[in-house]
Amino acid sequence: MKECRKKRQILLVGILLILIILAVSIMYGKHLFQEKENIIKTITYKDDFRDFLYVEEGSVDPGNTAVVTTDNTTSTLRYGRSFTGKWTCLIDAVYCRDTEKDIITDIEKAEYSIYDLVSGELIQKIDIKTLAEQKAPNQVMAKPDNGQIFLDENGNPWVWFALQEKDKQDLLWNLEINLMTEETKMESREVPIEKSPEDQEQPKEEPEKK
Repeated sequence: MKECRKKRQILLVGILLILIILAVSIMYGKHLFQEKENIIKTITYKDDFRDFLYVEEGSVDPGNTAVVTTDNTTSTLRYGRSFTGKWTCLIDAVYCRDTEKDIITDIEKAEYSIYDLVSGELIQKIDIKTLAEQKAPNQVMAKPDNGQIFLDENGNPWVWFALQEKDKQDLLWNLEINLMTEETKMESREVPIEKSPEDQEQPKEEPEKK
């Protein structure tokens, strides 16, 4: 009888120890998850054409268009991605950023939509994320919600991004995407550094022959 009671006590102590270990493990796991959640931030950015409250073409000069927006719009959208009398580029992006390492860890979405600025008609929508992954599988866009828009000599809109090496802060490449044709270009950011006149090797003077 005493032996059975002793075995039961040992069993209960064992179960209690297992429960304590499980509880500690769960609490530690939650702590690690919370810590990781604090480091990895999910960033959501979305423009809305409804933030353009008033758009009117000039009667004398159609290229001179009056635009009124809400306070929700950024100066980058108003001046960097809206071309008066033509169109505006709206961005819908969701990505994850490691705030400790200051790198982009994942891009869930990056869509760029071209709208007619006056009529509000959707002209073109491009999945920038897919195009970037196809062109540069070993890199990731440094700022998918802030591509720089420019026009080429034919007036076609392009978007320019810096590309970040995966898991690194190195910015070694630029990616350009035509927002009408989806043509892509990559170029190196590495610029050869010219030596200053002081650093350049001076030609040696030969001794005069006697």
